[in-house]
Amino acid sequence: MRADVTETLTETPLPGMPTAPPPYADGGPLLYVEHVTADRMCRLLVEGAQRWIDEGKGPTMSSLKDKDDPQTRLYFAAQSTVLYSFALVRILRSLPSLLADQMARDVWECWDDGGTVYELLWEYAEEYGQHEPKTAA
Repeated sequence: MRADVTETLTETPLPGMPTAPPPYADGGPLLYVEHVTADRMCRLLVEGAQRWIDEGKGPTMSSLKDKDDPQTRLYFAAQSTVLYSFALVRILRSLPSLLADQMARDVWECWDDGGTVYELLWEYAEEYGQHEPKTAA
C-alpha cells in the first residue's frame, strides 16, 4: 500500500489468536490480505460481474422509460457495476504480475478499511474539480 494513501497500523494479536491466516480456499472470498493476488481478485470481480449481468437480464432498454423507476435504477446500477468491474480486471491483467498483485492488495486494504475508499474518492473528486454528488431531499 502506498504510504501516502493510508497509515500502517500495528496490531497486537490477542492471546490465543493465530499469527497467520488459515490457508486460502481456492475460489473462496479474500478474507485476508495475505490471500490477495491480482488473479484471485480478478476471478472474484468477474464472478460478481457475471451475477450482475444475470440480474440485469430482466428489463430491456425499451421497457426502461422512467429514470426514477426502481427497475430502471437497478438496471443501470447493474450495468455500471459490470463496467467498473471490467475496468479494474482489464487494468490488473495488463500490469506485470508483481505490480498487479501489489495493486490488488492495495485495493483490498482500502476496501477492508471501510473508510479509505470514501476518503480517497472525496480527494480524487476534489482533484478533478468535481462536486459532491447531490442527495435526494
